[in-house]
Amino acid sequence: MQIFLGLLGIALGIVYLKYNYKITNIVGKFPWAENYIGSGSTYLVHKIIALALIVISIMWMTGSMQTFLQHNVSNYFSSGR
Repeated sequence: MQIFLGLLGIALGIVYLKYNYKITNIVGKFPWAENYIGSGSTYLVHKIIALALIVISIMWMTGSMQTFLQHNVSNYFSSGR
């Protein structure tokens, strides 16, 4: 199941990268990105999200995401023992 979800996430990330212009036309531009980062930065934000999806999917598929979460994030949600 891990491999299937990883491959699915990678495929979705690649499709998101390929069609980010059409997705931006459907969803609309992000005013905060256009104001703070500059003109055309909505496309950049979409590409960053797609690349993050690909990287997280690869990490999930190889099991390194679980290790990362156990070592870094679980400290914030421990029961105090």
